Amino acid sequence: WHLRAYAESEILGLISPWHAGADLWRIHRLDKIGVRRSSAVAEVALDRFIGAVGLVAAVVVTGVTLPWTVLAIALGAAAAVLAGALVVRRRRPLLAGRWPWPSAKVFALGVLLSIGYQATILGLLVGSIDAVGGSVPPLQLVAVFGASQIAGALPGVHGASPRDGALVAGLASIGVSWTAAFGAVALTALLYWIPALLLGGSCLFLRWRGWFTEPQATAP
Repeated sequence: WHLRAYAESEILGLISPWHAGADLWRIHRLDKIGVRRSSAVAEVALDRFIGAVGLVAAVVVTGVTLPWTVLAIALGAAAAVLAGALVVRRRRPLLAGRWPWPSAKVFALGVLLSIGYQATILGLLVGSIDAVGGSVPPLQLVAVFGASQIAGALPGVHGASPRDGALVAGLASIGVSWTAAFGAVALTALLYWIPALLLGGSCLFLRWRGWFTEPQATAP
C-alpha cells in the first residue's frame, strides 16, 4: 500500500510547484484508510523535515559551503519546528500522542535514505551528461550538484525550477557547454517520468478499476 501511495503521489508531484501535489495526495490516501487528518499532515511534514535534513547533510558531504543566509534560515526553521513540537508535547500531550514521533534510530535511517536518494539523482545526472556528449570532472560535478540542491528550497515546477536553472548554470561554469548543460538537465527531468508513469500511472489505473482493496487501519 505504501509503495502504491508513494508512486501515485509522484505523478501529481511532478506537475505541481514544490512537489506539493505529492504531499496532498499522501495526506488524502492516509485519510482514506482512517488515519486522523492531523496525524496524516504531521506524518507528511515529518517526511519533508527528514528529507530536508538529509539534503543538508548531502550538501555538507559534498564539501559545498552553505551561504550564511541559507544556513541561518535552515537552522532557524529546524529550531522553530523543534520548539513547536516540544511545546505541544508538553502542553497538549493528548494531541502530541496522535503525531508520529520517530526514534533516533528511525530518524537516522531516514536521513541515510535521503542521502542515498540524492546519490541516485547524481548518478542519473552523470549518465545524462555522458548521453549528450558532455564531460566534467567528478569532484566538480559533485560540488555543482550539491550547490544546486540549495536552490531546490525555492518552489518551482519539475523541469523548470530554480534548482534546474542553478544546475544548468553550475554545469556551464565548470566547462560544460550551454547546449550540453540544458540537454543533460532536460534529459534528467524527462527520465523521471518513465518510472512515475509506469508505477504511479499503473497503480492509479488499477485502483480506479477496483483491483486494489484499501486496508482498514486506523491510526491512534
